[in-house]
Amino acid sequence: MTPVNDRLDDLSGRFDNINLEEASEEIRRATLRINPLIALRPPPMFSGALGQNLEEWFVQFEHFMTLQGITPAQDNFRLAYLEANFSGAALASFRELKSSNAPPQTYDGYKNEMLHLYPIGRDSDLYQQHIYDRKQRFKETALEYVDDLKKIAASAFPDLNSNARHAIIKPIFLRGLQPTVREAIRFREFTDLSEATKAAAYAESQLARDNIDNHNATISNAVLHLETNKIRDLEEKLSNIQKQISKSNRRYCANCKTNMHSTEQCYYRNNNNNQRTNNGSQRPNCEICGRSNHGTNQCRSPCRNCGRTGHRTSQCRMPPRSGNIQNYNNYQSRELLCTCCYCPKHGAYSKSVQTRNEKSSGNLSRESDQQTKIDEKPQTILSPNQIAVDNLTVMLNSMEMDIESIEDKSVKDALEKHATNVKQTLSNLICEKST
Repeated sequence: MTPVNDRLDDLSGRFDNINLEEASEEIRRATLRINPLIALRPPPMFSGALGQNLEEWFVQFEHFMTLQGITPAQDNFRLAYLEANFSGAALASFRELKSSNAPPQTYDGYKNEMLHLYPIGRDSDLYQQHIYDRKQRFKETALEYVDDLKKIAASAFPDLNSNARHAIIKPIFLRGLQPTVREAIRFREFTDLSEATKAAAYAESQLARDNIDNHNATISNAVLHLETNKIRDLEEKLSNIQKQISKSNRRYCANCKTNMHSTEQCYYRNNNNNQRTNNGSQRPNCEICGRSNHGTNQCRSPCRNCGRTGHRTSQCRMPPRSGNIQNYNNYQSRELLCTCCYCPKHGAYSKSVQTRNEKSSGNLSRESDQQTKIDEKPQTILSPNQIAVDNLTVMLNSMEMDIESIEDKSVKDALEKHATNVKQTLSNLICEKST
């Protein structure tokens, strides 16, 4: 046992010889070597506001001074640091103590006086009023609400244990919940605060899920409304096209192959060549020669320009003959409107341009008239409703592009079928007019 006792005596002698100031300095330097930024992190300033605990603040402040190398013997430095870290009401109280008739002389004296002015339970009555007035905010969850109530209860009831605080918090928590959550759990009874918190959190999750479903349903209804309006517009376009087709069809005579009157109004629908029709009305005059003994489709009067039948001289699209200056203006204005692919004029456009240039220069010869071959077949005049038919075709094409943008497959298929039928009807109408 002797070596052990000698060892203990040696350690006790070394401890007596240690200088506390040097030891604190070594500790401060070692700490700064490990983490140099610790010395730059003072505790938050104490202002004496609600929720601040002065006793806990003094623990952090003294630890900070130790890291700064301020020893307990350096009382003046400690007082200077203490005054520099007070603010607000706490700073006013400290300066009032300092300027009093009998101010404290040491750091510990100021510390005791400040703890006496700002005790731990000094704001318990204010916290109690605050906890009774506290309600759940709009975007605050039930868990966040109950955590805040627990923090306030710790300051409002510092002398009670956690179970007693939870018993006080439970009715306050249930009363301060959002109306929708409170309505969902109002018929349930809870034994403790944790059970009430779980029930409120579950009710919130269910309500959030219902809100998401309602939001999605609202969006779906809005999209369906837009699609319905779009479909209604497309159906209105289709109905307008059908009306135009039926209107154009009523103006087309299948007997005369013209658009001057409808089939029902045709005077020759029964192939009656008498002077009067079945209803006794007077037969109209021929629109080519002006006579009344035949119809327009039976007229054999040739064109004075090309010699063919079926049209007037003013409607002729052939190049004007030599000396027929009156028809030249009509030819010049209608030359580019010819759409007949069987017209003998096609393929000779450059020659007609050359002929027209010769005529304008006064050098027109009769050689062009001798080389021009006269076709005795009736010339087909472009129907006045052909432009309307072309417009209908363009509208159908644009409708097909609009139908492609619809996402509902059933509606899309129905509209495509409807548009195809209308387009087929329009094609049949065009074929009937061309025959």
